[in-house]
Amino acid sequence: DISNNAFMTGFADTSFSLLAGITVFSIIGYMAGSQGKEVSEVAGGGGIGLAFIVFPEAINSLPSLNGIFGAVFFLVLAFAGLTSAISLTEVVVSSFIDKFHYNRRKTTIVIIIIQGLISMVYATGGGLYILDIVDHFINNYNIVISGLIEIVLIAWVYKLKDFKDLINRVSEFRVGIWWDFCLKFLTPVFLAIFLALKIIEDFRVPYENYPQAALVGLGWSMPIIAFIVGIVLAKLKEKYINK
Repeated sequence: DISNNAFMTGFADTSFSLLAGITVFSIIGYMAGSQGKEVSEVAGGGGIGLAFIVFPEAINSLPSLNGIFGAVFFLVLAFAGLTSAISLTEVVVSSFIDKFHYNRRKTTIVIIIIQGLISMVYATGGGLYILDIVDHFINNYNIVISGLIEIVLIAWVYKLKDFKDLINRVSEFRVGIWWDFCLKFLTPVFLAIFLALKIIEDFRVPYENYPQAALVGLGWSMPIIAFIVGIVLAKLKEKYINK
């Protein structure tokens, strides 16, 4: 049921984002007001700062049961990290299985070992800064560029009607002309605008004023590396099939 699952996923994700946003700004606003500071001074830089600085301070300010709420909060955070790691690993594992028909168990073990070795760099003294740069560029560029390319290919290169016929054949409710309009015009235009604005912003002012060498090596090079890896894997698939 493609369309129903897609709408449920989008609705749930957006709802949780709105709920989290209301919660975060309520806590930050209260903390700023009670301390007589600006919101930017207590925001903790966002991201990791919110999880490990702002929320613990808010929990400590509760009138009672601080320890219980703190334990529950970090337990939930641990489960969120674990499930995210599983989903991220599954994407890579499924890609290799679909492309090369490898054994799932062996592929999963190899991918996890590689991911674990790469992730060790985040446990070093400068790991937090490396994580910040990589996270910024992956979320703002790699994912957006990949999504933009996929939408353009599906909507303009391949037969969009075939995709729509498949979706309508297996789903509870049908997608119509509005779906074509979104994929052909609305979504790619907005993604392209957001991408262009972000590129201009990062070129105008280096992200968090990090050294350019770090931004190039850990940030700007990521989309290029991903593109090269994709080409290499495609060539390996051709060689694998020919054998």
